[in-house]
This record gives sequence, structure tokens and C-alpha cells, in this order.
Amino acid sequence: EFIKGSFAYGDTSYTNIYAGAEYRNRTRNQLWDVEASARLYVTGQYAGDYSAFISLKRSLKNNKGSLTVGFQNVNRTPSFVAANAVSSFPVIPSSDFNKENIAKAFAQLQIPPLGLKLFANYYLITNYVYFDGLYSSKQFSSLFNVLHAGAEKKFALSKHLNVYSELHLQQTAGNPPLNLPLIFTRDRLAFEGNFFKNLFLSTGLEFRYYSPYKADNYSPLTGQFFFQDVQTISNRPDINLFLNFRIKSFKGFIRLEGLNTINEQDGFSFTKYNFTAPHYAMRGFWFRYGVWWNFVN
Repeated sequence: EFIKGSFAYGDTSYTNIYAGAEYRNRTRNQLWDVEASARLYVTGQYAGDYSAFISLKRSLKNNKGSLTVGFQNVNRTPSFVAANAVSSFPVIPSSDFNKENIAKAFAQLQIPPLGLKLFANYYLITNYVYFDGLYSSKQFSSLFNVLHAGAEKKFALSKHLNVYSELHLQQTAGNPPLNLPLIFTRDRLAFEGNFFKNLFLSTGLEFRYYSPYKADNYSPLTGQFFFQDVQTISNRPDINLFLNFRIKSFKGFIRLEGLNTINEQDGFSFTKYNFTAPHYAMRGFWFRYGVWWNFVN
């Protein structure tokens, strides 16, 4: 692996050698599926970095769904922009950083006949590197954990009317310099189906919401978000209107986004903004469209 970069203070280049392996197998009865992979950097700038992954999937009785469990561990050199003063960005690392280590255990249950998916991810993190100001980066050497659990469900209201709901719950432990919203949800009310033989259509409303939390601030000097624990962001739900369709090989979409920003006190203009970070407002009304057409001889 050869990496070369040009910075304000000159050129930097790295040469790394890594070894990798991957294994996949499905049992003859088609009930069990195993996947494993690994990568180890042997020499070079990233010597000692590694990643390891393994998962085991079990098909449920009568192929009504599947259960997947697995584990992943990544040991990595901290990101260049945060840990290396050679970068053209005006970043001041607090010291020489140790390698970050992230371990993840996960499980997922899928039941397609019920339109249901349940999942959970549990993270153990050490030597977490983060930005704590406009210029400075630090490392949190203590161990902390993050729990992420959620569910996705399709509710069929009628032949062509469906509701798709998605719920995520997140929680940290160990007092890390990391804030996450406790709740995030996305819901879609969609009128959809196959009409006039060749028309596949889905149109409706999309709602997205996350609970108030102390979101990271933003540094335009480095292009990075940095930790803050003072100001709480409390947004209204995002509301978008969508239209997706396909006619044979032609696909298209139309989206009207930011309907939640309408401000009746300002002449019904779209100026009631949500915020991604303290003092950084999201866009107001946004119209997007796109097409995709495959031509076949």
C-alpha cells in the first residue's frame, strides 16, 4: 500500500504491507451461514493496526426469517487530521496518541412475513480520539461503552397504503466526551403499488425526529465537529414529501424537503430552521429531483 499526500508544509508518503484473509461457508442444509475476515498491517506507518470480523447466521424454521450474531474488533491508528500536526489544517494534537480500539458485538433478527427487524449493537471503545475545540484534539484513554438498539416494522393499512417505522435507542456509559440523542425515529406513510402494468409508484410523507441532546459544535477552520457539553439542540421533526416511480427501465424521484420550516409568522416563508450544531442552521425548503434511464440495445 503506497500513500502520498501534499500538505502546506511539504509532501508526506507512507508504505505499508498488510495481510488479509476471508472465509465463508454455508452448511448443506442451508440453515447456517458463517463469515469471517481479518486484516493485519505487518509493517509501515500503520504497523499493528488490524481488523477482525465474524458472524453466524441461522435461518429460522420454514424460512420465515433469520437470526444473525457476530463480533468485530478494530485496532487503528487515529485519523490523520486529528493526530498529525503535518496536516494542512490548523490542528493542535494534545500529545502523541495511542491506537484506538473499538470492539462491537451485534445481533439481528429478521422476520419478513411480519415486516419486522430487530437489532442491537454493543460497543466497547478505548483511546477514543476527538476534537474538543476549534483547533485542538484529545484522546480519552478510559474504556467506555455505547449501546444501540432498535427496530424496523412495516404496517400494512390497506392494499396500497403502508407505514414504515424505524426506531433507534442509544446510550453511553463511562462518561465519555461523546453525546448522542437517546431516541431517533424515521417514519414513512406511503401510497404505493404496481399500476397500469408498467408503473411502480411510491409517494407519501416522511418524518424524522431525534430527541434533544448536546450536539457537537462545528469548526469551519478544520471542517470537523468538536465536543461541547453546554448547549442543547432541540429540533422539530423533519417533514418531507416524496414521489418515487419506475416505468420499465426509467426511474425517477421528486422530493420536497424541509416542509417543517414553514413560518406562519413570517408570511408563510420557510424560515423556521432546525439546527445541526449550535449556530449552524439546516436549509429551509429544498426541491430535489432525479432520473435514471437504462438504454438496452
